[in-house]
Amino acid sequence: MLLVAGALGYVATPAGGERLRALAVKEANAAIKGAIAVRKLSLRGAHLTLEGVELRDPDGALVASASGVEVRLRLAALVQRRIDVSLVRLDGPVLHVHQDEGGSDLQRAVALRNPTPSENEGKKSSLGFVLEHLEIARGEIDVVQRSAGASRHVRLEDVTTQGSASAVAEALGARLVVDGELAAPLRGRFHLALDASGQGKRRDARVALSLGEAKFAARAHMEDETHADARIESLVVPPEAARAFLASYPLRAVASLSAEARRAGGDVSLRLLARAASA
Repeated sequence: MLLVAGALGYVATPAGGERLRALAVKEANAAIKGAIAVRKLSLRGAHLTLEGVELRDPDGALVASASGVEVRLRLAALVQRRIDVSLVRLDGPVLHVHQDEGGSDLQRAVALRNPTPSENEGKKSSLGFVLEHLEIARGEIDVVQRSAGASRHVRLEDVTTQGSASAVAEALGARLVVDGELAAPLRGRFHLALDASGQGKRRDARVALSLGEAKFAARAHMEDETHADARIESLVVPPEAARAFLASYPLRAVASLSAEARRAGGDVSLRLLARAASA
């Protein structure tokens, strides 16, 4: 413990922080095909802050950046074989993704230089993980997808995110709320809410998504591998929203849909109701 305290005190000094920043960047860049840059790093106890973070692809193009990153840990939880992250905060993150048939620049940037098969691959870890609070402010996401004869551009601005996640023994849980303004391919308010939980084989999930006048709400429950049900509670698709993503969308009226699927052993049932104008 004295050795750990001494090391943390060392990197808390400006010179120690600079040495740690240089070492961390060097190790990261040796591991991935892209390049990471960090303007400033500070570590005080279990409180890590980064400023001016950038990720570039192997060609040098900027893929992701953040003006600030803050991480707070609870070191006492390690005694219980649990990684407890009390806070992850990203300020001003920007993500630029260009995708084609060969993949994306993000994939190329984080691809490992020397991938090796893990000895523990497929084995369940006994180490627990808890993320108490995730916060993102002033984010931007810009995605350009190109394929043969077609191109799609999606841009989300002023992104804010609140969330949490945990995986301890047989218990799982996650919560995520994302808000933002969609600027392309159409303009509208974006909102996503996701809740998921599980215990053993039991799983429950709910999702709500809205984009302007378009809305989607669904939930799913799995009791075990042979007993499950899923329900689309509502799906509302205005034609202008659909054509922004699929130019050949044929309907001119607002379409709505609800559906329910169930499995009980070998029995499977499906109910579907779709409407558009008077049809």
